[in-house]
Amino acid sequence: MRRLILKVVAAAWSAAPLFAQLVSPHPGYVRYPGLPVQEIFGVPGSYVVSPAKFGPAVAASFGNSAALIALNGAIHWIDSKGTQLAECQYGEVTPLLAPVDQPDRALAWLPRQHALVVFRDHAVSITKVDLSALTGVVTSLAFESATTARLLVLHPDQAVSSVTVSLQDGRTISSELLPGVRGAAYLFGPYVIWSQSEGIALLDSAGRLCTLTAPAGMFTAEQMSAGWVHLLFSTDGSHWALYLNSKAPTLTRLPEPGGSVSR
Repeated sequence: MRRLILKVVAAAWSAAPLFAQLVSPHPGYVRYPGLPVQEIFGVPGSYVVSPAKFGPAVAASFGNSAALIALNGAIHWIDSKGTQLAECQYGEVTPLLAPVDQPDRALAWLPRQHALVVFRDHAVSITKVDLSALTGVVTSLAFESATTARLLVLHPDQAVSSVTVSLQDGRTISSELLPGVRGAAYLFGPYVIWSQSEGIALLDSAGRLCTLTAPAGMFTAEQMSAGWVHLLFSTDGSHWALYLNSKAPTLTRLPEPGGSVSR
């Protein structure tokens, strides 16, 4: 059964880039709860949603040349040709998947084990992280360098810390509170993204703050492709595509599979 699942995943992933080039613009892949992963084609206002045959994954992160997909108790690291590079069993608690920024590495977080999973050179390494000095929950992570990872930690008072840890031994290198960032926050490229009363807040690495109008309440976020992020709002169940244009990020609503966007 596992071999069959991997063949389906590989076939869908390897066929997508060519299909996208020939047919239409391709913002990426989106998980709709209870459905197989969907491909998104088109442009804002004219999106088309089509099943990608990945199955109903519990977490996913798609770059332009590699992806992480969590399903059936394992995280699969796949390249753009559909070849599985490595996999890691994760148990019962859904892992956090970092944005896939390069074809030769990937990163995930195992919440129950408090461990980082590094995919590199067709192999997997797992490093326990000591966060005993911090009271909170990891909400997002990303590579900071070849040897370090950056974690965002949500504290009980809703404050957020940015924590740099070693990928080699899991030790904490630095930790700092992020002023003004409240609630679950996410790392994508140079941005920290979170929800506030005015909408979606985006803070870039230069300290510039941008706010986009969005539904009220919290959201979850996953990488659709390089530069694109899927947001799912818990308040109304709506799906949105965030395009991280460095000059002017944009947020547009995605249609439901088989439906259309309400205007």
